[in-house]
Amino acid sequence: MKLLKQSIGEEAVVPLMTPLIDIFLLIIFFLLTCTFASGEKEKELTIHLPATKGGSRGVEGMRWYFNVMETGAVVLQGRTVTLKEVDGLLEAEHERRDGIYLIVRAHENVPYRMVAKLMGLFSRHGFARVAFQTIDEKE
Repeated sequence: MKLLKQSIGEEAVVPLMTPLIDIFLLIIFFLLTCTFASGEKEKELTIHLPATKGGSRGVEGMRWYFNVMETGAVVLQGRTVTLKEVDGLLEAEHERRDGIYLIVRAHENVPYRMVAKLMGLFSRHGFARVAFQTIDEKE
């Protein structure tokens, strides 16, 4: 770090503030550009998603993550729910269905009938914004 000298002849130690300002600007930049966790506890669950080729696009709006575990249990917002409870939740949110995205994350070994039952509930209540989350397939 360079030090400024007084012109009178006395040497005064005055640190330059520019490097410190640069550091603070970098910290602010990284804080503003990093992605924060959306607070969903479902990501902590261990689900082996199937691999697919193709891109994934993010969705805007409220997201409900339906995690179908290997055992067939459905986990929504950190708690295990039955299909009857899912039916009740979808019925209660029927009016706001256009602003809600339903994202299904099913274990790769889950039978298709479990996912089909969820899809039937979504369709019955008029939810059209449904996505399936997978991982990228490595070539």
